[in-house]
Amino acid sequence: VYKRQVYRNSFMNLALPLWLFTEPLPPIQTKDKDYDPILMGPVKAIPPKWTTWDRILVKGPLTLQQLFDHFQNEYKVSISIVSCGRNLIFNRFSKDLSTAERVNTLVERLIENSTQKEIPKYKKYLEFEVSGDDVDGNECLLPSVKYLIVR
Repeated sequence: VYKRQVYRNSFMNLALPLWLFTEPLPPIQTKDKDYDPILMGPVKAIPPKWTTWDRILVKGPLTLQQLFDHFQNEYKVSISIVSCGRNLIFNRFSKDLSTAERVNTLVERLIENSTQKEIPKYKKYLEFEVSGDDVDGNECLLPSVKYLIVR
C-alpha cells in the first residue's frame, strides 16, 4: 500500500527566505478503455487499476510454455509478445520467434541466447514486458513481469 505521507520532504534555504514542503503525487492507475486511439480498439487493464509501481511476480525456472500457461490460468490472458529490455524473446506473429523448440526452452536460456551473454550469478531477477489478448480478443495492458531466477 502506497502512503504518500511517508515520502514527504522539506527543503530550507536560509540565504533566501525559502521553505519548500513537497509530497509526491499518487501513481497514475492504468484503467480499461472503450477505445484506445493508438491500438484502435478496446483495451483492458489486467490486473484492474495497476500502476507503474506494480509488478507481476513469477517464480522461475519456467519454460516459455509454462510462462504462457501461468498467464492463462492466473489472468486469462493469451500472450502474444514477450520482450526483455531491447531483446524480443517471443512474438506470436513471427515464424522465427514462435517455434515449438523455442516455446519449450527455459526463459533464462532464451535470454542468454538472445543477448549472447550469460546471466550474471548476482542477478536475482529479470524484468519482462508482456503483451497479450483476453478471452474476448481485446488487447491487454499488463504491468512489467518480475521473473525470479531460482538457482
